[in-house]
Amino acid sequence: MRIQQSGIAFVRFFFFFGLALAIPGCAIPPSSLNNNGAGSLQEKVQELSEQVEKNQDNLLLLEARMRDHQQIIDSLIAKKVTETAPKGFARVLGREEAGGEVTPTSVYLEAFGEFAAGRYESAIVKFETFLEKFPDNHYVGNARFWLGECYFSLEQFDKAVEEYNQVVNLYPHNEKVPEALMKTVQAYRRLYQEEKAEKALRFLLNNYPDSPAARTLSEESLNPDYQ
Repeated sequence: MRIQQSGIAFVRFFFFFGLALAIPGCAIPPSSLNNNGAGSLQEKVQELSEQVEKNQDNLLLLEARMRDHQQIIDSLIAKKVTETAPKGFARVLGREEAGGEVTPTSVYLEAFGEFAAGRYESAIVKFETFLEKFPDNHYVGNARFWLGECYFSLEQFDKAVEEYNQVVNLYPHNEKVPEALMKTVQAYRRLYQEEKAEKALRFLLNNYPDSPAARTLSEESLNPDYQ
């Protein structure tokens, strides 16, 4: 957990450091202001606002990936411990695996690697294989979320919503639920289903008001220029 928190803090530092460097570059010289007037200023402010929103979304996704990696590392550490423990102890933990046998972790890692590489169609197949072979594994909620991300990246927003909804409804205690709700809102908006987007947004803000996902969408809603 300390490694995970340090990693996220490191990412946040460089995100805001980079933003601080970017803002001076967006400064408007007096001559430009005189020549183009308030219209040019408004356009530049809008561009900067959109870039900030995009960076916030990217940061949120990066944090999600880091948490996922940390869970995988924790699982591999636990597996390594059980390899040297008595056989009965391994059975109690539910981590006994025969030599050479395909394991849940290996299948999940392979699927996640395809997603991280941008090979979304291949990732979908591998995540679905994982869910079919290991329906009771503790990574199933995460796998559903990343399936949704695959479909979202492919702009198949209706299928993305289906996967996000399964995360919310079937795994209500999964840490990815707030992010799944946020992406549900964004998917509905891209489908021009504003009423459903608003309903999902209200659910997110009412049930997870302190989550990064809620803060991101709250800031977007407060921006009068947000579309």
